[in-house]
Amino acid sequence: MKELTLEDIHKESLKLLKEFDSFCSKHDIKYSLAYGTLLGAVRHKGFIPWDDDVDVFMTRDNYDKFSRLYKSEDYFFVNRERYPNCCILFGRLVNNTTFSRLTNPWQSGKDIKSGLWIDVFPLDNAPNDKDEYVTVLGLLKHLYEFGLKVRKVHAFIQPDTPLLMRLKQLYYKKVHPNLLHNNSPQKCLDYHQKVIDFVNDSNHNSNYVSQMCVLDDANGYFYKNDLTNYVRLQFEDTEFMVFEAYDSILKQLYGDYMELPAKDKIDEVYKRSGMKFYWK
Repeated sequence: MKELTLEDIHKESLKLLKEFDSFCSKHDIKYSLAYGTLLGAVRHKGFIPWDDDVDVFMTRDNYDKFSRLYKSEDYFFVNRERYPNCCILFGRLVNNTTFSRLTNPWQSGKDIKSGLWIDVFPLDNAPNDKDEYVTVLGLLKHLYEFGLKVRKVHAFIQPDTPLLMRLKQLYYKKVHPNLLHNNSPQKCLDYHQKVIDFVNDSNHNSNYVSQMCVLDDANGYFYKNDLTNYVRLQFEDTEFMVFEAYDSILKQLYGDYMELPAKDKIDEVYKRSGMKFYWK
């Protein structure tokens, strides 16, 4: 199989994003470009040259509506509500008709045929008290990192999984028998989701929301009033929806976001991604 180049990934991901935008517009569903995709729209008018994925934010009500309504002959939406074996707490709009799965197969689930995707992150209510939020985030990060280890141990070895990746998976299963026999990815995700649901429900009247499904340095803690209005910004050859307060959001996530990072930082981010997709 031939691996997709970065240029291929950009071209085909843009098609997925256009499909996503078209469906949302038709059904009056709101979203915003997120993370590096939002930064790319503002700073580069398109993809960050070294970025290899597309991220989208949705408030929880819009996310649930999209999950409930989305249908397509060419693409499918993966999340736990639709696929019980799904190993992620957010959603992915996936094209698996043209592309095969990536080389780290614990990303989706045993029975889910993966391919090129865009990530769709729900935003949930978060505590007004920043210290309380940080405490919740610490618990969720612990659950998230432990869940990653369990997912690697339980990863299903696909027929097209490269030999080196197969050996790594077999080794991981051998040296972590406690993770293999005493835990499951779904149990870890259940714990994680229960905490998110509790925090979301108990902070219904709070002034803040957060992305709590994937825990990294850029998960975000956003003021709700910044997420009420939307505008459209150019991204490559099309305009897509973003939160009107995108400047405030980007400053919170990245600080002086218009300044390009140093080359060693770029290389580090690109290397950490490790995503590989292949033409079928």
